[in-house]
Amino acid sequence: MKKLILGIIIIVLAVAGLSLYWPNQGEEIKTEDVVKVGYKKSVPSFPIFIGINEKFFDKQNIQIEPIVFESTNQMIEAIVRGDIDASAVGAVEPALAAESVSPGNFKFYGQTQWNKENFLDYVLVKKDSIITSVQQLKGKKIGVAPGGASVVYTKLFLKNFLNADEVTIEQLDPKTLIQALGAGSIDAIIGNEPLGTIAIQQGVAKVLLERPYTDNVPYMPEITGVGLLSKKFIEQHPDVAKRFVEAMKVSFDYGNANPEKVKMILPNCCGVSEEIAPLIPHLGLYSDSKSINREVLQKFADFLFEQKILEKKIDTGSLVY
Repeated sequence: MKKLILGIIIIVLAVAGLSLYWPNQGEEIKTEDVVKVGYKKSVPSFPIFIGINEKFFDKQNIQIEPIVFESTNQMIEAIVRGDIDASAVGAVEPALAAESVSPGNFKFYGQTQWNKENFLDYVLVKKDSIITSVQQLKGKKIGVAPGGASVVYTKLFLKNFLNADEVTIEQLDPKTLIQALGAGSIDAIIGNEPLGTIAIQQGVAKVLLERPYTDNVPYMPEITGVGLLSKKFIEQHPDVAKRFVEAMKVSFDYGNANPEKVKMILPNCCGVSEEIAPLIPHLGLYSDSKSINREVLQKFADFLFEQKILEKKIDTGSLVY
């Protein structure tokens, strides 16, 4: 009998010991939290990949699943549908436009800014063009990227030099702008990096003017682009969202402080060739949502509504994470 009792005790202790190392059925093993992040192959997407390469997300126990999109609008639609949890930094205007149509789907976790020392916008003309001033664009064709904001911004810029109605503004796929300029079907381009550097290095274009939008569009340079975080994701995973934003802040700061290292990763993530990446003069300035000037953001949204870029007037107070 004693042997039987002793045997039972040994079995119980063995099972108890195993349970220390073998999780119960249904018990989850702790793994990295996965965040699905949409991005475009463009320069402002680089902070996501800085965070991956420098293991800033690893330190927050987060695994990033990057998902590429063709446009900022597509990324926003994916956030609204719940297909992705966040987006890399993209143009602010589509985000504000989406908020005016269907509010409450996302918050801004970060931003990019331009200034006189760190900008991405240029007016380019053909390398052999005789045009030497903006005033000489009268009666000419200017190519810009698609979107109502590009047209509005171009008219705002032009009105400081000539009557904007005296210029034809053509919206073209960014991939065809340089080709159109080289072929002579347009006389100038207004575009952002890396378009300017590519056009110059290909021997197609030269710079007519720097900072057409930065210097002439109210409020825009102070909040040129924003990174989006799904509101549903924030509500369902508040701790993960917080850690994601913390990792992004470190990535923003690192990118601002190490532009040459950023240029090294652009060919792998952001649609810039190895030849062009080192030549890009500016990358913009990046910061987390705490740096967003809420007053400027509201004024910019009001301005976009006045310009009929937004369908409805919006209150931007709830947009900042």
